[in-house]
Amino acid sequence: MVSTRREFVTATIRSAVVIVMLLIVRVVIARLPMLQEIMPMVNFDLASLLDTLVMTGVIATIAAFGFSLDRHLSRLVTGFPRAGQLAKLLAVIIAVAVAYFSYRYVVLSLIPDLDWLYPIVFLVLFAIPMTLLCVAIYASIDDLTALFTGGRRPRAAQAALPRRCPACGTDTGEADLFCSSCGTKLPAREERRTCPACGAPLLEDAIFCASCGAKAETKGSEPLQPPRCPGCGAEAAPGAKFCRACGQALGAPASG
Repeated sequence: MVSTRREFVTATIRSAVVIVMLLIVRVVIARLPMLQEIMPMVNFDLASLLDTLVMTGVIATIAAFGFSLDRHLSRLVTGFPRAGQLAKLLAVIIAVAVAYFSYRYVVLSLIPDLDWLYPIVFLVLFAIPMTLLCVAIYASIDDLTALFTGGRRPRAAQAALPRRCPACGTDTGEADLFCSSCGTKLPAREERRTCPACGAPLLEDAIFCASCGAKAETKGSEPLQPPRCPGCGAEAAPGAKFCRACGQALGAPASG
């Protein structure tokens, strides 16, 4: 966790420094006396072209920083697994907005007859990540709620987690008292385990939390294990009289 936090801080500082340096270069280029003397000779706004190239570096830095946020925040904000995705989409939206104003003059100077197409293209480029951001925010309502309710997910999230048979691992219904596959009695919903770190519900046989990766608390008794054949060691269904792998009678001593 410490190394991840250090990498996040390093990436943030690096991106900020690069953007500041590029903006300084942009200001310096606009005031170069040599550039002012060259522009009448080339019959083109060379300063705008160079400005666009510099802003391309800024846009690329913003986008790269967004993708690094996706990688780092997913590991740092353990209670909010979509934090990195939201940050990445937000960075992409900012990059598209900066690109719209940075490329407008040069593009419209080169193709003035297609000035109607320019805003349409950027509208589409803006709408795609904005739509994905809205969908991701809606899908993260439970995680956002958990951030403001002491780090625990609401009861609706617990009910949505499938309940598995502790003997055979089959998914069972909420109202089932016994497993439909092997007949094992199922634990009550109130006995469900929760993660000691983030409060997320845990499956009966979970060793680590699927939400934050923390090690789950172990119970005092060993979890119920399915019976095994004394001859070949294969798992056998509860109640079976013969092994389905080797045919040996279950409960009989292993044959030599």
